[in-house]
Amino acid sequence: MLPRLLLIAVTVTAGSLLAQSPAPVASAEPVRPTYPIPGMSSSSTAPAAAAPALPSGVSAPSGYILSANDQVAVEVFGEEDLRTNGRLNGEGNLSVPLLGSVHLAGLTLTQAASRLTDLYARDYLVNPRVNVMLVGYAKRRFTMLGQINRPGSY
Repeated sequence: MLPRLLLIAVTVTAGSLLAQSPAPVASAEPVRPTYPIPGMSSSSTAPAAAAPALPSGVSAPSGYILSANDQVAVEVFGEEDLRTNGRLNGEGNLSVPLLGSVHLAGLTLTQAASRLTDLYARDYLVNPRVNVMLVGYAKRRFTMLGQINRPGSY
């Protein structure tokens, strides 16, 4: 009688394994885990908060030196009000919240972040973390003349 109970137990276990749904097929989109929100039941859903749009930076070569009319984005970690996105003016200055106009032309992105970190740490923030990203290159125009297929301004 004991072997028959054992056989039934194995059959039930195997049956429960077959009753499970098949594994989901992997998709191209990453799976975002869901976490419980305190004070909400598991059946209700939280409204999706719109995240602020971040500028997509261009891939600047290492050691790229900022020049007038380059477009940059400045972010200070934990300080949404200090986020700015702008173009360096003709003198190479960028208008930054709290600091005003800061000269960044002639600096690499790392040096620009270091300069802004020092200026924010001097009077406004404790241990700021500043990130400077290149969003767009300055528009550079040149003219080609002579005996070429397409002379003109580019």
